[in-house]
Amino acid sequence: MNGSSATSSQTSAVEFADLRRVTIFFGFAVAVALALTTWYAAVFNSWKFGGVVLWAWAMFAGGGGIGFLFGIPKVLQRERSPAAPQGQPQAGAGGGAPAGSGDAARALAYQQRVNTNLEEISDWLTKIIVGVSLIQLNSVPDYLRRIGDLIGASIIAPTPHRGFGVSLVIFYATAGFVYGYLATRLYLQGALARAERGIEEDSARAEAELGAQLGQADKQVKEALQKDGPAAAAVGDEAPTGQIDDRLRALANEYLNVSIADYGGRVSKKNDLAADMGAYVIKQRVSRDRLADETNEGLLLALVAAVQGAPEQADTARLIRAAHRVTRLHVQYRFILAFARLLDAGFVSEEQKSAIRNILNEWERRADDSLRQAIMGLRRKLG
Repeated sequence: MNGSSATSSQTSAVEFADLRRVTIFFGFAVAVALALTTWYAAVFNSWKFGGVVLWAWAMFAGGGGIGFLFGIPKVLQRERSPAAPQGQPQAGAGGGAPAGSGDAARALAYQQRVNTNLEEISDWLTKIIVGVSLIQLNSVPDYLRRIGDLIGASIIAPTPHRGFGVSLVIFYATAGFVYGYLATRLYLQGALARAERGIEEDSARAEAELGAQLGQADKQVKEALQKDGPAAAAVGDEAPTGQIDDRLRALANEYLNVSIADYGGRVSKKNDLAADMGAYVIKQRVSRDRLADETNEGLLLALVAAVQGAPEQADTARLIRAAHRVTRLHVQYRFILAFARLLDAGFVSEEQKSAIRNILNEWERRADDSLRQAIMGLRRKLG
């Protein structure tokens, strides 16, 4: 990362140096031209030369804007094959591609896609400008004379100043266009590329962190399942009621009432309780549909912990149904881990992905840093 950052800084410094040279050159040329323009207008209008100066700046700004449109780079968003779900071989690992590979299963390299509306507008406008200019090429001299007369009329004098107006249009519009184009190509293009790479790198780091947390949560639930040994599992097999019993409610309430002052200790205790609840739901075969209808966030956490340890096809719909009743950030975080688990298992449809994105948008409004990172990582997994 340090080498990559240093290279990026060096590239930025070179780009900025080139932009500085171009700016100094055009700044000097425009400053001289502006001084001559002001002097010429002041000879006839005395101190009332502001109108002519404004015309000069308007022409320079208009030319710069058109140069910017011509210089906007195109963004190529590559496609890549998504990572295979856990337990599924990667393409080529066993001599063939995993099931579901192909165009329908491919994901964009930019999971948070770059907005290319300005690029499309630029492409559209530049083609129109070039096309109209070629078609109306014979009319260009007449248009120049008209605007020259309009600018010349700003000078109070007995004779028209068409030549002054035409020269002002040609110089300032051309200088503005060339400067706007060069500034866009020399610096803004690189700045935009760095911003896009930064989005991709942040998103990739968030996805990697989410994967690490997902693995840790899976491990905790599996350890909780094995903690009590085969005897506890046998009890669950003897009398699976499917009910939300007092034991599970007690664990849920204990989770909600954890009040350890140390943040790390508090999170560790909550994670342990969540793993115990998930294991209890799995062993006692507690109805996940009933849990999904609960308003007690401790019981909703028991549901997502069970999903973590033993995901089912119907769990995605259950979590989507329950997610809008979740307000605690830690529970929202565990929901995100459960959604990631279901994605890895291949239990999330395209329609459900859209519903999950809406949930993430709702949660992001009051998210803290860790939850926001998890949201970014899940968005990348969603594609």
